[in-house]
Amino acid sequence: MERFSVGETLVYDIHGLCRVREIKGMSFIKTEPKRDYYVLEPITGATSLYYVPVENERAVSKLRRPLTKDELDEVLSEVKDEDYRWIENRQLRSEVFHSVLAGGITPELISLIRCIYCRKEELSERGKRLSATDEGIFSAAEKLLNEEFAFVLGIEKEKVSEYISSYFLSKK
Repeated sequence: MERFSVGETLVYDIHGLCRVREIKGMSFIKTEPKRDYYVLEPITGATSLYYVPVENERAVSKLRRPLTKDELDEVLSEVKDEDYRWIENRQLRSEVFHSVLAGGITPELISLIRCIYCRKEELSERGKRLSATDEGIFSAAEKLLNEEFAFVLGIEKEKVSEYISSYFLSKK
């Protein structure tokens, strides 16, 4: 199982970029012995903390190091031109979209963002809006993408879409 160090920046599942604040022995139940936890703080300045048991393989598997610039560019190169198909069944769509979100920065995540954005534009033209669930998934996907790209590339989050657009324009 992979080990992480205090001060290291990691991606924690759908929560995004976090810094390992400390590794601390704790017990959340008085009758159980202390266990070591990674104490993670979001780099966005949010006040919440996440506690991930160091020896819990399933929980630690949700932690990963951010991709490198080359890996980000590789993800972009794998994005297909065809659109992600909109799933009409709301329940199935939610399950598929959450599964893509949990996968981290992948070509599917970028396609998902593009799919929801196109749907949002289509609905807007008809005077309608996305459902709250779809809007939430769209926001979470954009947050994950923008945070990691900005961190890795050393740019502002607002410049990420410009970077992605220029990448695709340079490949034409």
